[in-house]
Amino acid sequence: MTYDNYMTAHIVKARLANRGIEAFIKDEQTLTMNWLWNNALGGMKLQVKEADVARAMEILEEDEKEFETQIHSDAYTEEDKSVFDPDNRICIYCGSKNTKRISYNKNWAYAAMLFLGFPIAVRSDKWHCFHCTKDF
Repeated sequence: MTYDNYMTAHIVKARLANRGIEAFIKDEQTLTMNWLWNNALGGMKLQVKEADVARAMEILEEDEKEFETQIHSDAYTEEDKSVFDPDNRICIYCGSKNTKRISYNKNWAYAAMLFLGFPIAVRSDKWHCFHCTKDF
C-alpha cells in the first residue's frame, strides 16, 4: 500500500500493529521533508513481512467495509431527526457530533473583497457536519 502523507500511513500501521502485524513505512522521512518528490518515489510504502501479507490485506479490507457501513448508516431515524434542535452540535441529518459552527459567510466576504477591495465579515448561524458534509 502506498500513501501520500505520513499521518494516514501511521494510522494504518497502528491498525495492523494492534492486530499483531509488524509493519514498516518506507520513504517516510524523505517524503516528509521533500513532499514534492512524492510522485517521483511513488509515495510512502507500507511494508509487511511476506508471511503477513494475506492477513494484513484481510484486516485492511475488513476495516474498509466497516468504514463504509458507518458512513452509509443513519445514526437516527426520521422521527428522531424531527425533534433535534438545529442550534445544537448534533447534525440534524445524520446525528453525528462531528460538527463545527460556520462563523462567517465567506461568500459575502469574497463579494465585498471583489467590489470594495477589503472583506466584510457577515455572521452566519449555520453549522457544518463533517460526517455527511451537509450544512444545517
